[in-house]
Amino acid sequence: MKFRQSLLAVTLSLLPLTLASPQSQSSPPPPPLWGGALQWSSLVNFSDPGDSPLPDPTWQFTYHYDSINSSEIYLHGPNNGDMVCINTAHYPPGDPCNVLTSSDGRTYITHIPSGECCISPHHYGMLNPDWLINSNATYNGTDNINGVDSYEWACMGSVNGINNYASTTSEGREPVAFWEEHKGAEKRWDFILDSYVVGAPDPGVFEVPEGCVKYCPIF
Repeated sequence: MKFRQSLLAVTLSLLPLTLASPQSQSSPPPPPLWGGALQWSSLVNFSDPGDSPLPDPTWQFTYHYDSINSSEIYLHGPNNGDMVCINTAHYPPGDPCNVLTSSDGRTYITHIPSGECCISPHHYGMLNPDWLINSNATYNGTDNINGVDSYEWACMGSVNGINNYASTTSEGREPVAFWEEHKGAEKRWDFILDSYVVGAPDPGVFEVPEGCVKYCPIF
């Protein structure tokens, strides 16, 4: 009888520890790489009401990212209101425009309808793949964004205050959304996950446009 009572006491004393163990082992997920990989591509639904002069400040672009080769490109489609295309290159609002950050340290801006191209007077640079990690991003829990269960992080940006980033909860940490406040409005990327591809983009997308040697006019 005493043996059974002792065994019961030991079992009960261990029970709270057993029940608590899953919770004690849980911890916030660490910040992921930008886009979840060093090389990747995706379609993006973009909104920038703070910069776009168009009545509808939303448009779609194709984004190719290659941190290994220090290159990225934005292929802005119709209804483009991108501030680099409009304010730096002075191309007409709404026209498709490409913005290439090249491994040669320059930013090339191409007006698609005319084929005109110019070099930005200053290099805009590209996001480092570990910018969230190096910014000591804070985990902000989970949310459902665009129908996708997502992890969220926030950190202080270098220009527009708080930067917010969301990834999938899956192991690949695919990009879901990025947003920040800019000129009193929300500047936002919504990634189209069906188009997301991990791996090196075709090197041809990063080729400098032929004959693009002049700098964009400053006025």
